Amino acid sequence: MTRPWAARERPLHFILKNVGKMNSLKLNLKPLDKALTQLTKSWEVYTDISNSKLAEFLRAATIQAFEYTYELAFKIIKRYLAQTAANPNEIASMSFNDLIRSACEKNLLLNDLRVWLNYREKRNMTSHTYEEANAELVVSIVPDFIAEIKFLTQQLYERTQQT
Repeated sequence: MTRPWAARERPLHFILKNVGKMNSLKLNLKPLDKALTQLTKSWEVYTDISNSKLAEFLRAATIQAFEYTYELAFKIIKRYLAQTAANPNEIASMSFNDLIRSACEKNLLLNDLRVWLNYREKRNMTSHTYEEANAELVVSIVPDFIAEIKFLTQQLYERTQQT
């Protein structure tokens, strides 16, 4: 028998029965941790280097680490929101802006939609980083992005009670 509520939302008895399980969410945060560590290391080495030829390679590595970390963070935000939503299908169909607003409402993020739109714009610029100006614009937001992802990771660890 098909339940009429199954496709739209979870029934109240399901929500009430599973309220206590919210703290036992299963979300693999290790890949995000590794990506953040790699981004932080590449940023630190890039900012310490004095050799201009080597700095160009390190900047490219930092941009690639930013790109990967951004994509992974967004996927994990979406997974977390889906796991905690009364209706996970609703999360799947949300726009970028709505997903970030929802994450902000749940205090997962350090910054608001405006800042995340800037991160997204810089992520979209990464395919054009052969242009010096674009590469510098992308790499300039890395320190703020690192702080953002550290905050996100901390929030997710606390909420999923992982160590």
